Amino acid sequence: GQTRSATQTLTSGHVKVVGLSMDSNTKAGRLSYGPVGNISGFTFKAWISTEPDGARVSSACSYNAYVEGTLRISTDGSRDCNLSPGGSYYFNMALCQSSADDLYCSKAGALATPADAKIVLVSNYET
Repeated sequence: GQTRSATQTLTSGHVKVVGLSMDSNTKAGRLSYGPVGNISGFTFKAWISTEPDGARVSSACSYNAYVEGTLRISTDGSRDCNLSPGGSYYFNMALCQSSADDLYCSKAGALATPADAKIVLVSNYET
């Protein structure tokens, strides 16, 4: 498999968008994320879309919890979040304090982090 690791800076009050290209040889993959330093009191929202900062492709292709977890993806139907082989997608990330159902940190009253936050994003693809 192919593993890439990068530290992403999430600017306060903004959605961070990372391109996600599904190689036609890729069968499945994992996107893992964890905080750099302490990010307490804020919920990490992540979702895969076909447009930058667009709506999630499906509920299985989103994450809404503490800033540490994994989103599993596939192109062969083996995972709940299934994407098209060779397709072009975006992995969107945001941090906020908001109601549990506010995946996009866009509802009235959503609070941004007081400062920019850093998370490590590790992508691992299996062929």
